[in-house]
Amino acid sequence: MEKDPSHDSPKLDGIVEADETFVGGRKRVGSSGPTARGTKTIVFTLIQRDGEARSQVINDLKGSTLQGIIRRNVTGTAHIMTDENPAYHGLAKQFASHESVSHAQDEWVRGIIHVNFSESYFSLFKRGIIGAFHHISKRHTPRYLEEVRFPVEQPEGDGRRAGPVDRPGRGRQAPLLPDAEVGNGGGV
Repeated sequence: MEKDPSHDSPKLDGIVEADETFVGGRKRVGSSGPTARGTKTIVFTLIQRDGEARSQVINDLKGSTLQGIIRRNVTGTAHIMTDENPAYHGLAKQFASHESVSHAQDEWVRGIIHVNFSESYFSLFKRGIIGAFHHISKRHTPRYLEEVRFPVEQPEGDGRRAGPVDRPGRGRQAPLLPDAEVGNGGGV
């Protein structure tokens, strides 16, 4: 298991989403459950709704593994949001509350109860693999997860980042041509 991120930062608090995903390889046609996973890497993520995202590669989806990571990284006063994975059962006794949605029953949101921030985080991560990284090894997966963490967290003035990069009119915008030069047939 990778270095425990709880040693670097204070514990997460408030509403915290916990979710896991499988990365790498393609699902084998006609198989389900553990055999469908093949050699996929398991990534577990905790996201504080108004703050930080923490991810790590894990070896299994046992309740003791997932709940241990949650206990080390989240305060007891937090409200935990998960999906219906049985590994999360028992969290309500350890935290202020535990609520879950049932993806198996096509339930994705129930009021503030959802794991959509986590799903979005995983979507960005997987899109990065398809579009930019193409292939990643289990060993280097934490480095790629760090690449996704920045746009999700959007830190404000913490000194680690330069600040928002999407300010209008700065950097990436191409210069506009005056109307007189557009469509004059002379080419640009």
